[in-house]
Amino acid sequence: MNPTPASESPTAPEHLVVGGLGKTFRQGSVEVPALVDVGFRAGRGEFVAVMGASGSGKSTLLHLLGGLIEPTTGSVSIAGQDLGALDDRRLTLFRRRHLGLVFQAYNLVPTLTVEDNVQLPLLMERHGRLQPEKCAALLEMLGLATRRRHRPDQLSGGEQQRVAIARALIHDPSLLLADEPTGNLDSGNRERFCSRLQELAAAQRCTVVLATHDPVVAMWSDRVLLLRDGHLMAVLDRREFTSPAALGARFHELLDAATPSGAAP
Repeated sequence: MNPTPASESPTAPEHLVVGGLGKTFRQGSVEVPALVDVGFRAGRGEFVAVMGASGSGKSTLLHLLGGLIEPTTGSVSIAGQDLGALDDRRLTLFRRRHLGLVFQAYNLVPTLTVEDNVQLPLLMERHGRLQPEKCAALLEMLGLATRRRHRPDQLSGGEQQRVAIARALIHDPSLLLADEPTGNLDSGNRERFCSRLQELAAAQRCTVVLATHDPVVAMWSDRVLLLRDGHLMAVLDRREFTSPAALGARFHELLDAATPSGAAP
């Protein structure tokens, strides 16, 4: 299956607004900038890929977008809500209801089965109800239908990752943040997952921000943000590229540039 842009409308309502975002970590007496003055906007139903080498700031960016760490500078607004204006309790509630998170630590509950882990976000709501049919459809899509009664310690690393992906999608988030979610998937499951993300973005108007080093995965997105050393180097339109090789070549060309542009779109 050939990827096609998930969002066809350039005037889609802005759902995610990132302005002047920066994060500096302290190591002893030394301050280490992990992200520097990053800004971009994404509409409802838009699929954005973030590409960069290890240490470029991809994971830091996603953690900031999810409100999991506080920025040193700048702001993140989701559906008109400034995350910086929320206290811890309201931020947790907002994240639970509006965000889907797939990070490299899967955080599955070891005593629960696959299907119970997937439906856990539904049970955390005060009036939450299980959705077994939707859970079954997600597990089928991710090749886990025969593993639904297994516990995490009975699964491979790739299978655990797919459970985390299903859990992030079960409550129809308006913003999905995924950090290298295809890293442990084979080519078939990788294609199914990327196709599902496109369907989610288009049909449910879910904004997707996915960090990856893989041009094949980035090709499924509407736009590609290139990071280097915490700086936003460029924002590339998916429609400009006809193949992962062309995107990869452009990516490495920009990585070799002398200085980051520093400009946000």
